[in-house]
Amino acid sequence: MTAILLALPQAARRAALCVAEYAISVEKLTSPPASAFEVAWRLQGMGQETRDLERCRGAIASCEAAWPEIASDAVRAAALCFVRSRQQQLPTHDSRPRTTNMSEPAVLPKIDMFCTTGGASKEYHLFTTANAAGDFTLHYSNGKIGDPMKPKVKAGPGTLEAITKVFDKTVREKKTASPPYTEAADGVAYSVSEGAGELSGWLPQLLTEVQPEDVAALLDSPEMWLQEKHFGERRGLRISSGGDVKGMNKKGRYVGGIPQAWVDALKTVPGETILDGEHVGDVFHVFDAPMIADEDLTDRPYSYREARLRAALASVSEPTIRLVSTETTPAGKRALLDAIEARMGEGGVFRRAGGRYTPGSSPNARSADCLKYKFYESSTCIVRGKNDGNSVSLEMLDASGSPVPVGSVTIPPNHAVPPPGALVEVRYMHMFEGGRLYGPPVYLGPRTDVDRTECTLSQVRRIKAKSSVEVDEEPDDADQSGPRLRMRA
Repeated sequence: MTAILLALPQAARRAALCVAEYAISVEKLTSPPASAFEVAWRLQGMGQETRDLERCRGAIASCEAAWPEIASDAVRAAALCFVRSRQQQLPTHDSRPRTTNMSEPAVLPKIDMFCTTGGASKEYHLFTTANAAGDFTLHYSNGKIGDPMKPKVKAGPGTLEAITKVFDKTVREKKTASPPYTEAADGVAYSVSEGAGELSGWLPQLLTEVQPEDVAALLDSPEMWLQEKHFGERRGLRISSGGDVKGMNKKGRYVGGIPQAWVDALKTVPGETILDGEHVGDVFHVFDAPMIADEDLTDRPYSYREARLRAALASVSEPTIRLVSTETTPAGKRALLDAIEARMGEGGVFRRAGGRYTPGSSPNARSADCLKYKFYESSTCIVRGKNDGNSVSLEMLDASGSPVPVGSVTIPPNHAVPPPGALVEVRYMHMFEGGRLYGPPVYLGPRTDVDRTECTLSQVRRIKAKSSVEVDEEPDDADQSGPRLRMRA
């Protein structure tokens, strides 16, 4: 429990300690509180705020001994609720929410849900507050797992009945989404990392895009090895000699948490080790290692790093940690690339067997040690209308000839913005079932040599099932620019 508390922000840590001390010191509280909200208004009524970590360690231990099955979750939830009570001015001990039985506190709707399958890494929280007048407000917070989030109003103020209806509807939608959210007890457990957002000192080696006309030569070259390009978030893992495992993002900063299964599986790896890979759902696809067992491998060729990586992970049996398979022969590379395209994969990564690990990317594809090749196709679309700026919305025709919106594309500054009804050629990676281009779409230019009747959905070959995506109605705190498209692996 002490480790959990030390990982909390200072304000939340003080609140958690206050919860534990109060739970032990008040004789009337002989059983766990009915909800974190109940703890919050009791604490606010007493006006307590403990600031001394050492003074409360005994109370924390007593809390664990009294309620071992809920201690960690209860203290964490109560800490968050207590902080919110300061911000939202929850009712004090003398102004509790009204219930049919005034001797019992109101148990207000609250839930924590997580989505960690199919390329997603999100959390979603709902909680209810009340004011002295007896009105209720439903709040939500959401974002990437481990990132800081700001509570926002979902509904209210209003009656508890009205708020509960919105709460139930939201929970039902989240649990039946694709991919679905699950409650914390059923989701993938994530570790809590100190120093989230701080610079780690590591920066990843990035990929330089290669054009389709260069792929044949890369497939024939014995110097270039091929791996599948997985679609997720770039993730580095730093394993310290003491068994601490921390995640790092593409910008070289520590992330708030990684799946606990990774921590448990990798903490026995000897010495200081840095693994480089892709975080897809709860799976870590490993493809490189700039350091293994205190040895700096950045100046070693990739063939040596890959062999060392394979040996270092030989004893790791955790199924969510997967070494990316590599093909080295022309026949093997062609077979792998064909298989990736057949299952609508994103593309492949060519790694130079003699290449060094250099942070950043090379502007020259011919000299780059890491190249990416993505599968694209192009289609002729109809301009549906003009958006803000230099963007236009697009549509195609279904089998009956009816227009179907397929997304938007940005027009480059050196091109004229086409008017509604114009025909344009757009490049993309694939289309989601039902009609939405993904890639993102790239404007190639106007088409004057085709008819409107040829702009049909049937021209699209690369189509992904509709269950592969989810569009958040509420933008994550990690991206306030608007709804984000999520793709499953």
